[in-house]
Amino acid sequence: MNRLTLCLSLLLICFACSVGAPPPTAAVVPSPLSTTPVPATAPIAAGELSFVFHKDEAGLHVTVRFRGEASGRTVLELPSEWGGETELWRGIENLRPTSQQTTLVPGTAPQHPVLVHPPDAEIELEYSLPTKPEAAELKDGENYRPLVHADWFHFIGHGVFVTPKWDDAEARSLQLRWEGLAPEVHLAHSFGVELREQTLRTTLAKLRHAVFVGGDFRVLVADVRGKPVNVAMRGDWKFSDTEFVDLVRTIVSTERDFFNDHDFDRFLITLIPTGSGCCSYGGTGLTDSFATFINSNLGIEGRMKHLLSHELFHTWNGRRIQRQQPEELVYWFSEGFTDYFSDALLLRSGLISLEEAIENYNKVLRVYYLSPVRNEPNERIRQDFWNNRDVERLPYQRGNILAHEWDLKLRTAHPERSLDDMMRALLKDATSEGAVVSAEKIDALMSRHLPGGVADDLERFIDRGETLTVSAASMGPCATLVQEQLGPFDLGYDEEIADRDGVLRNVNKRGPAYRAGAREGMKLKRSRYSGDVTRPVELTVIAPNAASDSPPRVLRYLPQGPKQPVPQFRVDAAKLAAGARCF
Repeated sequence: MNRLTLCLSLLLICFACSVGAPPPTAAVVPSPLSTTPVPATAPIAAGELSFVFHKDEAGLHVTVRFRGEASGRTVLELPSEWGGETELWRGIENLRPTSQQTTLVPGTAPQHPVLVHPPDAEIELEYSLPTKPEAAELKDGENYRPLVHADWFHFIGHGVFVTPKWDDAEARSLQLRWEGLAPEVHLAHSFGVELREQTLRTTLAKLRHAVFVGGDFRVLVADVRGKPVNVAMRGDWKFSDTEFVDLVRTIVSTERDFFNDHDFDRFLITLIPTGSGCCSYGGTGLTDSFATFINSNLGIEGRMKHLLSHELFHTWNGRRIQRQQPEELVYWFSEGFTDYFSDALLLRSGLISLEEAIENYNKVLRVYYLSPVRNEPNERIRQDFWNNRDVERLPYQRGNILAHEWDLKLRTAHPERSLDDMMRALLKDATSEGAVVSAEKIDALMSRHLPGGVADDLERFIDRGETLTVSAASMGPCATLVQEQLGPFDLGYDEEIADRDGVLRNVNKRGPAYRAGAREGMKLKRSRYSGDVTRPVELTVIAPNAASDSPPRVLRYLPQGPKQPVPQFRVDAAKLAAGARCF
């Protein structure tokens, strides 16, 4: 692979003009580049910023220019916390001022150092993000941190931009200029594709909440009603670029039609491989874009479709329809309702079958009813969403189940109504009145069609954490509800020790692993499991005192603890075959 050497410059000056992206071309492998000197820049006015990025073998080197405060002390905003990642400022190296009579001193927090300088002085800072060897597998969270490699880079602004501590919500006229990029090297970010220079009006919040990629990406385009939806992807996959772009086109068309909202000058979807392990899907919605991170050995199947549909739906539920703060308290809506509509719209578009939609909901019900934190109050989600995996999943489950139940209530009371109407009304209010998602707003909208509204549901099932009940008709006329005996997820041994040391420890003699033949001290050669209690675990083990060349044993078992009744839906095959209207 050719080594990528580039000089990127973002000069955040000038005033607003329109942004127009030329149609991207087919992918071309990048060729070596020589560094282009950065030209002299115009003086910086108050409120303006200039970033110059220089890429070489050592990393990404950044120069920032702006005008300091009249007081002679300017507090800086370094990358800090985002997406569950903390201390992002540790990725910033060699931060120093280069302008005369300017010093950097500690502030009230590591992410807020202070520049001391002459009043209203023009300030210049430098810092670096080092090149890292390209890992075979990306660990959780690494994709939210800057990825700077020899032939490509990928970063979300939250991990890169150092700015003065200004008002993030204030609209600013910004010019972005990228210099030193050869025509055959691809560039894509939230504000345009293949644009070396542009002027736009945006906020620092949107700049930070943007994705930037460059290098050996293939940049393609899906046309949706004459509007470009760009796809920047790299790596080898088990599907063709055309198949992925076609999937994107269908999902984008379906969701924009649902909201009757095609007011998009541009949109970007990025896709990078996270390795060839089993079953890793991840993504995050960003400024006029979303970034996805998927194992390269996975084909286009249900989980990928759900990921794309979910992240795109956040364009409205979470972006255009903003969340009340602290946002964790309304994750039941922004995440749980997004999950509900993601599958509903995939089903309506024909991208998944009714059987797949029912199984997706059954998984939600299994995890919720078997969750050790099922009855935690909503406040626990605010405290531990980023710290505890079970707590993190809880608002997705609660919101999804509530959405099914409320849709049924609306259809029962008014056959011509559905939850679709509430979502569209919420978007209308957000657009015209600046309404945000809150329990009070949702209750007010639902009260238009349901006497008494949903305030009691929210107080009981969201705030207090009472167990939700599932109605037999909530999956439509072609599904029947049964109670299945299932147990909570339980490997039967200490997962952390096994992953770290490759040895089975604390094997529970009453657990499923022991019943399958697992014993204390066995050497663990390989383990395969999905976290789903209905899918078997497969352990490849060797007896504790066996010779190194001893043949391994393969143990298979369902990872379930003590069983309890869990609601599950089954497809009514007769009604389906008879052509009943099932959804």
